Amino acid sequence: MFLKFAECVFKKGLIVLAIVVAMTTGCAPSLSNTMRVDVIPPPEAATPRTFASTVKIHVERFADSRESDAVAEINGRKVGPDNDVGQIVQQALEQNFRARGAIVSIFEAPATVSGEVTTWKIHVKPGFPTSMIEGESAIRVKVANEKGEIVYQGEYSGSTSLEHPFPREGAIESVLGGAMRHAIDEVLSDKNLISALEVATR
Repeated sequence: MFLKFAECVFKKGLIVLAIVVAMTTGCAPSLSNTMRVDVIPPPEAATPRTFASTVKIHVERFADSRESDAVAEINGRKVGPDNDVGQIVQQALEQNFRARGAIVSIFEAPATVSGEVTTWKIHVKPGFPTSMIEGESAIRVKVANEKGEIVYQGEYSGSTSLEHPFPREGAIESVLGGAMRHAIDEVLSDKNLISALEVATR
């Protein structure tokens, strides 16, 4: 009788343990060792013109100055980027400058935009009933004139978050891209930077 009771208690204990494990890990996403970083949302079709005059600029590849190569940390596991982080930010800025009326040259131009990526990562915190995805980014941007003189520089950051019951790779990548989108929006909203580009082009 005692053995049957002990067996019953043991089985119930296993069931409870299984439920607890499911609650704490069931929402944890499964990802490969790398993640796409080319998912920065593009500028909207109706993006207003920013520059008051014709501006011709050249955007250089941004340096990757992040402390770690990982762009994501999930349950303590680090996930790296599947592409060149600095090049992706360069291309996103080129796309956004064009959308706002600038002429972007792949060669030399009167004004040159350069910089570095200092932060770009997400944290995924598995939970029940939802997991939390938090993204953050930071970039330094410099504007140089035709002589190579730095005429303006600034630091810009962005963050975003998402709660999701079953976060998949696409949702996580969108949070990562959204964080950088906010940083780029800060760049384009900096009137002093826009003015520096206009002056350097004259």
